[in-house]
Order: sequence, then structure tokens, then C-alpha cells
Amino acid sequence: TEHSYPSNPAVAKTGNKTPDPNDGDGGGGKDPLGPIYGYDVAVSIIKAEAHGPAQEDWYALNENVDYTVTVKNTGKDPIENVTVYDSLNGFTPIGTVGSLAPGEEKTFSFTWKVTPYNVDVMHYVVNQATVTYTFGGGINGTPMTSNKVYVKAGENGYIPIIDGGGDEHFDPEILHTAGDSCCALTLQYAGDGTAYYEVTLCGEHQKVLDEAKAAADAGDWSKAVELIRTALDEFYGVYYEAADEEAKAAVINERLAFYAHVGAYQTLAGDRAAAEKMMLKLIQMCCMANTAQETLPDSLENALNSIGMTGTETKAGRTVGLFDGKNEVTEGYEGPDARALNDVLDLLGQAKNYDFNDVFERGQILWQASLDESVNAIYKAADREQRKLIAAWRISLDTLYHGERPFLELLYPGNDALTEEVLMNLYKDTAMDKVQIK
Repeated sequence: TEHSYPSNPAVAKTGNKTPDPNDGDGGGGKDPLGPIYGYDVAVSIIKAEAHGPAQEDWYALNENVDYTVTVKNTGKDPIENVTVYDSLNGFTPIGTVGSLAPGEEKTFSFTWKVTPYNVDVMHYVVNQATVTYTFGGGINGTPMTSNKVYVKAGENGYIPIIDGGGDEHFDPEILHTAGDSCCALTLQYAGDGTAYYEVTLCGEHQKVLDEAKAAADAGDWSKAVELIRTALDEFYGVYYEAADEEAKAAVINERLAFYAHVGAYQTLAGDRAAAEKMMLKLIQMCCMANTAQETLPDSLENALNSIGMTGTETKAGRTVGLFDGKNEVTEGYEGPDARALNDVLDLLGQAKNYDFNDVFERGQILWQASLDESVNAIYKAADREQRKLIAAWRISLDTLYHGERPFLELLYPGNDALTEEVLMNLYKDTAMDKVQIK
């Protein structure tokens, strides 16, 4: 069988002309949230070297690489609270501007000093910029990412042809160090239309949950959200520290996409729903960081032999018992959810005829269809303002999907099945959110 694979896009600055942001080489474009609220919102973000290296072709150790990041409002309505991040600068913005009128642009600067790691290990420096903003008096826009910029580091430097090869992108000395003392979400039993996931928390994150629960018991769910987000940011910091430069960009962008999705969910379903989602994300990240990819405990593939699920009628939705003193998450399936799950399980049962990654790619489509079938019913019953929030929440999920894929592909190089299953579960878990949204 003959296959063809596209390379990464090559972005080159020629003279004073920068790449067109709508040519598919990064740089943003139309914000899909704009039409929902009646605005024309579009943003371009272009990253470039400010000048070349002293050696003309490559940067030496400790030499500064100076970058420019140009953000332009290419829509017809103003944008506000413009914040720019660079993947090499962590979670701290490299600059902000209060607003940009239509057609207005702002250029930000960032400097990176070439490290021994750049020269001796990677042989290049790569980074990417991301912009966040609001419009319409406080509506959160969709985070937009720039093109990636590669420069050669060291005399033997080179530019990679394809992003995310088979090499390790996360330092195993930082990840995979906790052994059995990490969080886990384990599929214990599935049958009669119900799935049970037993939750085990490490000591550090059990303390976070206890503090958040104390705030919630006192009636302050917003404080519970804040406590969990602080812990989650600390754990994002662990991933960032362990990441090489390609993976740092993926961590930054996934984090921004996740918080955008949680924010849209919080607006619809409230602080408790947001706290539960972020707590489960914290558990998942702790588990993924400290567990070999072949033995992640919540995998349908790994649990295949113990699953015998049928689509009998039961209450649909997800119950997170963490804030009720229980250590389990219960999911019930009916209607389109049960059909989607049974179809995925049927494919898993025939896995000798399919690659597992093919099964989970099909599962993504099945769960998207199930989610949209349920969301359409909620959408039709909602008033005009609620419909805007529902649409924004649904779009933010697709933004998270596209932000999470490169992160997972770098975290699990060569394990397509695991990447596709986690992405499938993104839609499955969101389908369970509809109960809180109702």
C-alpha cells in the first residue's frame, strides 16, 4: 500500500513581506465565536526572527535570538485585553495591550539565549507564540497560535523536516518518577449501561481536594475552583519543565485551550461543574505523568477482557463523587450515548480486524455525533442568550481537541492508539456534561 505524508509548513520571511495568516501556515484567522455573538472577529499572529545570526547561518552558544511577534486585528470589530505568550517563556506573557482597533497591529519582542541543550542535543531552537483576547465587552475569544520559527543552533545545527518524530520529548527524569504514589482513574467495572471508575489520589492532590471540599462545604465554590486551578497550574509547570522546546509549545497551547473550555463550561453549568472538571483533569495529568503509557489504568483497550457492557436504559450522565466523600465517578448511558459506546465496544471486540488507533478514531466520530445529538435538543430548548453560551462551549471543545492532539503526540510518540483513545474520551466525557448543562 502506498502512503503519502505531509511535512510541517515551511515559513520564510522574504524582504518585508510576512506570511499570510490565512494560507495555512499559522497565524490565526477568523474567530469562530464571533458570529455567535454578532461580531466580526479575526486576528493574525506572525512570529519571525528580528535579524539573522552573526554567523549568517547558525546561532552560537549564548548568542541571543531576537524575535518579533506581530498581532493584528484583521476583523471588523475591536478586540481587548490582548495577551501574547511565547512557548519559551512559560506561562508568563511576553506582552499585553489594552485594545486593538480593526486594522491596527502591535509588535512584541522576545529574546532567547541559545543554551548548551539547543546546541548539543536539539541542534536548533523552535518556538511559537499564542495570543488570547476578549471582544464585545468581555467575551473570551479563541486562543490563536502563530507559525513556529526554527533556527539552527551550533555549527552542526539543522532544521527538522517533520515535527514530533519518534524521539523523547519529555524528560523521563522529571516525569514517571512517582511510582505507585500518583493519582489514577481506574475502570473497575462496566455493565448494564453503567461504568464505574475508581479514583485514587496521591497525597498531594488529596490535600488539594480536601481544601477545595472545605471551601465548597462553606458555600464558596469559587474558592474551590481557585484552589484546584492553582494546583493544576503547578502540575502544568511540571510538564513544562520536562518538555523540550517543541513540547513546550504544545503544553502552553493545550493549557490555554483547556482553560478556555472550562471557562465556557463554568458559564453554563456553574462553579461546581468547573471544579469537578478541573479536579478530574488534575488526576488525569498526574496519572499520565507517572504511569507508563502501556498501562494507563482507564484505557478501554487495556480493560477489554473485563468489559461486558450493554446499552440497557439507565440514567444518562456522569456523577463525580469526589466532593461527596466518594472515590468514584459513575457514568450512565442511554439513547445516543449507549449507541456510541456499544459501537466502540463492538469495534474493540473486532480489534483483530482493526488497528486500535483506527477503532478510537472511529470512536471520536461516534461520540461527536452522540454529543451533538444531545446538545441539539438542549440548544432548541434554550433561549437566545443561552444558545450563544451553548454554541461557545461546543466550539471551545473543538479548540481543545486541536490543542490536545499535538501535546499527546509528543507525550506519547509512536503510540497512536493511546493518543486517539484520550481524544475520543474528550468527546465522551463532554457528552456526560450535558446533565449539568441541563
